[in-house]
Amino acid sequence: SARVVQIDENFDFENPPQADAMVTATAGIGLGILVADCTPVLLADSRNSIIGACHAGWQGAVNGVIANTVEAMEDLGANRAQIIAGIGPTIWQHNYEVGPGFTADLLEKHPEAEKFITIPKGKTRQHFDLPAFVRSELEKSGIRDMFQTGQCTYAHPEKFFSHRHATHNSGQTGRQIAVIALAPSRQAS
Repeated sequence: SARVVQIDENFDFENPPQADAMVTATAGIGLGILVADCTPVLLADSRNSIIGACHAGWQGAVNGVIANTVEAMEDLGANRAQIIAGIGPTIWQHNYEVGPGFTADLLEKHPEAEKFITIPKGKTRQHFDLPAFVRSELEKSGIRDMFQTGQCTYAHPEKFFSHRHATHNSGQTGRQIAVIALAPSRQAS
């Protein structure tokens, strides 16, 4: 989804809402994103002590989870020009085959996204470049400072969980977690 929730000391951890992104300005709370091919994006404005985390799978990314997370951070006092982004391991284009229905849905919402759909050499079907699309959505949201691990979850099943790899090989998969937190402030003695 593209839903973002704000987390603070009053958050009801026993009854959490369904969302694919979280933001906080509260120190000591870790925001965690579980993935197994989707893209984990961690965001921080360290000057204003605001952080965010979003699960940018194709649906969330296409429906605006990144822009919504940046806006929710701004609602807490972040300055988008100061936000940095960390992009974790995700499935890369060579291993992310998609069908014509996917492409039609993507282009209906993002006509400029045709550049993220290609047929790689040696392949016969379209493939989606999710990491490049995520970077593009971050740039559209005004985020210029970003770091990407550059590792494909599907290509490295010995290192990462990959739902698609497990499905193609009749296996089971787990999830990676990406976590970001504001350190509690220290009191001067």
